[in-house]
Amino acid sequence: MKWLQSSHFLKIDAGKLIFWDYAKHQQFEITAEHLNRLVEFSTGASIKKTQIDEDIFNAEVLIDAPREQKWSWDWLSHIFHHGTQHPLAPESMQSSINPQEYAASYLDFCASIRHAMPPVEIIKGGTRYALPNFESKELNNANLWESLLKRRTCRDFDGQPVALRKISTLLYCAFGDIKADENTENLSVYGYKRTSPAAGGLQCTEPYRVGPAKFATRFKPI
Repeated sequence: MKWLQSSHFLKIDAGKLIFWDYAKHQQFEITAEHLNRLVEFSTGASIKKTQIDEDIFNAEVLIDAPREQKWSWDWLSHIFHHGTQHPLAPESMQSSINPQEYAASYLDFCASIRHAMPPVEIIKGGTRYALPNFESKELNNANLWESLLKRRTCRDFDGQPVALRKISTLLYCAFGDIKADENTENLSVYGYKRTSPAAGGLQCTEPYRVGPAKFATRFKPI
């Protein structure tokens, strides 16, 4: 008996039925016959000597026993959790995989798909303005603990203008590309590297300044 593994979803795209194994980062175009058989494997079935079963077996999406579902969140978070992992990641911290070898394999994997990396910049509406350089002097003299103590949440504003350089500095601190400021001699960096982490290093958030009537500015990371 074989069971269908749980890390998958189905997508209909331009008349095609796509089976997506997001744990292994694999996609397969299937037929309605494949789908019917996958439904049967989802509750356990014996492999038959048919081309359909051979296709499914060779795709390595079957397991020997039904896996107990321990995931506590929704399926979308499950897809994101596994879909942004290295496909050869060890299943547990007790894995016998050498950490250095694993890290090297991850970098090799990133390099192998770098050619397929889509453009990271999406131009949206609004007028674009060049920002002045951020002010590093004030940041270099800032104490983290004192800065945290002074932080306040305020929703009452006096309407006074803020210097563009201060806005530039704030944006750089949170969204600026800082990979040029570090020693990358032994580190491969893909895409943006910011002060805040992002799952899979995707850094998919972008800041926008929205001002008075009919005025909007998109700030590209510096």
